[in-house]
Amino acid sequence: TCPAEKPLQPAPEPSPPELPEPSRPKLPDAVTDNACAEGSPTGLKPGFFPKPAPSKQRVEQLFQRPKSADPAVTKGFLSRPKKSTKKSSSESVVDFYAGTEEQFELQVRGSSNGADLGLYTDRPLAPGDVFLTEPPLLSFRECDIDPEDPRAEELAAVFAKHELRQAGVWMRAVLSYADARRFVQRRIATLYHPDVLEQLHKSPQFARVLDLVKELQRLPWLDGTEEKRLVHMLLTVDHCSTGEQLFNLHTRIQHSCDPNVIWRVGEDGHIAHFACKRIKKGGELFAHCAQPVMFEFSFGMGPTAMRRARVMQARQFFCKCSQCKRRVDPSRPLPCPDCRNTMRCELVMRRTDAGEEGFFRWSCLDDSSAVVEMDVSRRCGKVWTQQMLEGGCDADETGASSEQKKKDMSLLELEQSLVKKVLVELEDSVEPKMNLLSLSELLERSINTLGEGHWATQAVAVACLRDMPDQPEEDRPVSNDRLLHLGERLLRWFALNSKGSIFHARGAALVQSVNKKFGIPMELSDSHLEILNALMLMNQGAKLPELMERSVPEIVLDSDLD
Repeated sequence: TCPAEKPLQPAPEPSPPELPEPSRPKLPDAVTDNACAEGSPTGLKPGFFPKPAPSKQRVEQLFQRPKSADPAVTKGFLSRPKKSTKKSSSESVVDFYAGTEEQFELQVRGSSNGADLGLYTDRPLAPGDVFLTEPPLLSFRECDIDPEDPRAEELAAVFAKHELRQAGVWMRAVLSYADARRFVQRRIATLYHPDVLEQLHKSPQFARVLDLVKELQRLPWLDGTEEKRLVHMLLTVDHCSTGEQLFNLHTRIQHSCDPNVIWRVGEDGHIAHFACKRIKKGGELFAHCAQPVMFEFSFGMGPTAMRRARVMQARQFFCKCSQCKRRVDPSRPLPCPDCRNTMRCELVMRRTDAGEEGFFRWSCLDDSSAVVEMDVSRRCGKVWTQQMLEGGCDADETGASSEQKKKDMSLLELEQSLVKKVLVELEDSVEPKMNLLSLSELLERSINTLGEGHWATQAVAVACLRDMPDQPEEDRPVSNDRLLHLGERLLRWFALNSKGSIFHARGAALVQSVNKKFGIPMELSDSHLEILNALMLMNQGAKLPELMERSVPEIVLDSDLD
């Protein structure tokens, strides 16, 4: 028999030859000096990161409004998609500031004021924590503008026809805006919520801005700029800039008269934000819209009506923070003309045909906000309106001057004259300081006229604690015991009006310095120490804590965006 034949095996195919790997051009590194990279084929500009790959999204997709049930989130902010994943820490490319809040563990959503967008933290913050640094979208500092720019003369001729207090700032802003890239101009156009724009369009400021823009558009180098965007830019600069720069996420931080965030702009133009209070995860961030002057008496100690007037003058909006929405204003009590007990001040809203209007009234009822324990426990129970108190009162009861003119002044007129004296002559920036004898007389007059619970009286006490302790006791009209007593009353007043605020911490630091000069030990609470250490970071000479490597890059352009 023949042996079984084995099945034939197919011959193996020859393996393909190995091809060399294609050579890939190495991307140039970021330019760090003031000149372009030598021999760079792409011609990178100074400080720019390598150009990223083109985006797969169109401009219309980037600027579409997110679908949300929250009516406040209709701004067009480039929020994070639901199914997106965070980029790894090795990627330093940020697409047109879109989603930059992810890098800082922040969220942009409807603010608690109900009208605009707010910024919320996704992690707990301690006082002094630097949680956000970013470069400006638009910088219009004097050092950023060429003094020999021929367009400046044309702008000066246009602005000379309009009496505007912020003409210098707006002129520089227009020059910077004309030179800005198109994606920056589009980004500025999304910084306002439509409800806020509607409020601003009703203000007298809008009419003046509109007249100015119509003349600006006649300039040849502004002929192609849309009227709506130019008006929008000027209102944005006036409403939410730092005074010389306009930022992206900084504009999302809403105003509060009791802020939990403070900021500082460095010499390079970048802004750094750090907490001045302990903020829980998910808490909203608040800053003061007039931070450079927020420690003036009108902001730090003044009543609600005065704070709102200052905010309206500075930023053209009506403050609705938690401090200003209180019905009872504990900083403006007045003595009752009948029984001399402390009356609490209340803001009452009344509906009319023209809308809601508010008026003040003072109630002589049991008031726990009184700084001084009254000898008379029985309250007369009367309610005094503003018109009733403007009718005049007895000079002997109010402790006013013996001059006949001042005898005929009403209680509210006496209050107005004392408040004007405090604001004009006692601020920290006023030089020269009031002499000590006049300061002592003003203190006694304020106590006798307005009572110790009034903010103007406590402002005079602050001036006494600030100016008098450096002088020997025999050379000043107020003794050491009297100054210590004023310090105790001041701390109680702050605890009743703005407990735990940055103003309370500064008042406690002032009282501690007075006690230290008199050899009396006094320790500040841990919360006050944390706030004071955070406030030190506002000084340009102070060293900021080490920043995390999550700062927004200088500028990262996407080829689809410009």
